[in-house]
Amino acid sequence: MSKQTYSIDQFKPEYLHSIDILWNMVFQDYKIPENVFQKQFFGDFALNSEGCFVARRNNQIIGFVMTATKKIPFTPTGEFPGCIPVIMVHPEERRKGIGKKLLEEAIKFLLQKGETRIRAGYPTYLRGTILSFLGVSSHWQEAIIFFKKYGFEVVSSIDSMTVDLAQMEIPSYIYEREECLKNSGITLECLQILGQDKFLDFLSKVFPGSWHEQFSILTSIGKLSAEEIMTVRKNNEFIGFAGPSHISESGDACLGIGIGLQEDFRGKGIGLILLFKVLEMVRRRGGRRIIAFGAVDKSNYYGKAGFVPTEIWMVMKKDF
Repeated sequence: MSKQTYSIDQFKPEYLHSIDILWNMVFQDYKIPENVFQKQFFGDFALNSEGCFVARRNNQIIGFVMTATKKIPFTPTGEFPGCIPVIMVHPEERRKGIGKKLLEEAIKFLLQKGETRIRAGYPTYLRGTILSFLGVSSHWQEAIIFFKKYGFEVVSSIDSMTVDLAQMEIPSYIYEREECLKNSGITLECLQILGQDKFLDFLSKVFPGSWHEQFSILTSIGKLSAEEIMTVRKNNEFIGFAGPSHISESGDACLGIGIGLQEDFRGKGIGLILLFKVLEMVRRRGGRRIIAFGAVDKSNYYGKAGFVPTEIWMVMKKDF
């Protein structure tokens, strides 16, 4: 590429095609079609284009950084710092100060918006989106060094496990155990729309706090999809749930807010059947793989369903 001076410019819609090409070259394991990129940027997440910047040389996009100050519904409750969901530079243009300039522009914008803590990544359980990098992958050592150089610190890490649904086989004993549960009055099925109020009441009593709050928010804004939630009921009373397992356009899905059982029903093998029912549901609805976060310490449980360890995301933040 030419050595001509590059420029840092604010995002424009006409840059999106070139940004998507760069994204799919840099993040080959996380490719996003241009139409999906556009839908998510302008529609689903309604990102502020004033906080997104490109690096250009000879009218070619050689770098891009995105910021986010708005919390989407599909995030945990609690602290929400200013975020830099992604920063990327063309491989042939690295180590030339371009990443630094993009980072400086992003930080400047976030500080102008009143942010005092900035996170590299974005805290959502949604997969297959432009906001799906929870932090900096432990595999991206150059990126970790880059952020540390400019004052970001690793404050925590998030492990993950993944199962390929096309290769998944449900053992016969799972069906046998599910049949035994039915005979004892315990059923596993997707949440019914008319049962949402009763479900929220169950959560408020059994899982008060973050889980109940997140589901309440999704319900209040009309973003709770009943078919994405697997429930467990005893004589028609809720005793457990898993989800919501939202499936992205890429076919990636996540276990969502959580998976849990009422205390007096734990340790009876119901949880494993619930997990397999979720996988079966996601595969039936077109999902190709499903990710579980914070699951490695429960590998005996998830491993029985075919999950294997994958990415570890380093959560990096800087206070200003």
